[in-house]
Amino acid sequence: MKNLLKGIKRSFGFDEVEKKETGNPEPAKIIAAEKKVIDPYSRPAANQKREKLISFIIKGLLPYVDEKTRPIAGIRVYYKPLDAIDDQISKVALHMDEPSVFQHEYLERKLLNHFIPLDNSWFYEYVQVIDVFPENIFVENEFGLEILHRGQTGSGPYPQAKLTILKGVAEKKVYTLNPSEQLKYQIGRSKNPQLTSGKIQHNDIAFSDKAENAQEYEQLKMNQHVSRNHAYIRFNPQSNKYLLYPDKGGLPENGNKLKIHCGDQIKWLSIAGVGHELQDGDQIELGGEALVLFNLL
Repeated sequence: MKNLLKGIKRSFGFDEVEKKETGNPEPAKIIAAEKKVIDPYSRPAANQKREKLISFIIKGLLPYVDEKTRPIAGIRVYYKPLDAIDDQISKVALHMDEPSVFQHEYLERKLLNHFIPLDNSWFYEYVQVIDVFPENIFVENEFGLEILHRGQTGSGPYPQAKLTILKGVAEKKVYTLNPSEQLKYQIGRSKNPQLTSGKIQHNDIAFSDKAENAQEYEQLKMNQHVSRNHAYIRFNPQSNKYLLYPDKGGLPENGNKLKIHCGDQIKWLSIAGVGHELQDGDQIELGGEALVLFNLL
């Protein structure tokens, strides 16, 4: 009887309908379902952590959008790791060994795209929280944000340093570096030169463009080897150290040189983003002529 019913169903095509409605899924559909579970193109955890932090910072800075009269001088990010693995992920995502990479290659562009005004020498600090977040800061989950304006100090106390001009003519003979006021110091020719890109560069340690007397005129020849954006010094609050980096104008591809005299050794800085940890007594040579002495106070 059953065979008779199956034969009648087959003759009218009903068995095909049953297969489609109640049968097992086709092999192709099984493969597609597996692909949805394991996505080979999913972003690494470090990228997700980085984007999550940037979104948090932008959210905290929304009140400053288009507030041009009061640019932000500094951002201090507090982070409380969820566990040991999360701590390692954050160190990769935020470039703990080189905070300037996260600041300028990731964060700065996003902030400017959201019309959040930044001071010319704005700084970024990272502080790991062991117990509780400081009071009166913006906190969300594992992140905290403190916004600093010009005149507000860092979390120091930080060691101060000085730069003494040994060869060349600058606006001052001696410059003081105070991380409680700013963390980054630009070095170049002229105080506010215009770069080839059209951008106005602000130099904190400015070599002169014009001589005021005959004696300066001879020394001024050394200044011509200093680029308008030759180098910069950045203080790292995490390591409590000053680091020297070549700026775009101080790289070999732009025809300029930057080297350090460390005792009897000479070190060349020729790769963007790769710095030198300054030691007391280091001499910084700009373009092969101008010379600056670094001392800790």
